Amino acid sequence: MDKYTQTHRPIPEVSESFKARFARLHSGGDGCWVWKRPTNFTPRVNLDDHSFKASRVAFYIGHGKDPGDKLVCHTCDNPLCVRPDHLFLGTTQENTADRSRKGRTRPGSGHGELNKNAKLTAADVLSIRQSKLASRALANKYNVTISAIQKIISFRTWGHLR
Repeated sequence: MDKYTQTHRPIPEVSESFKARFARLHSGGDGCWVWKRPTNFTPRVNLDDHSFKASRVAFYIGHGKDPGDKLVCHTCDNPLCVRPDHLFLGTTQENTADRSRKGRTRPGSGHGELNKNAKLTAADVLSIRQSKLASRALANKYNVTISAIQKIISFRTWGHLR
């Protein structure tokens, strides 16, 4: 496991130097506190030789509890924000629902045929699941990979179709 894998390890005590890494965009208002350190989209901080997402540590500082296995979600939808009152805990499903409610789902990123990259229709998928043909034959018939066929059959993709 690499050092960037989220392991849900407990967050250690945080120093004042971490707290100093906040930058307030709007003084006194409800603006975001943007992470100031260099980042590749998701701000991270090293504590006790482990890498943690800065938003998880900010949640811990602001709310006094470790996020555990929950996601730290943003009410402001700014991934660089570490303002504790902009952060809430949720599951992947709750975070996705929040994104959809706010109209922030990218066009074409839906399930099944709504996904802009979909090569199959719902009817194709149902036919694949009912077929007695081998995965290779189905892959050739529908012009997809054998792996795609196997993921459809095992419900790892197109799981919303039962």
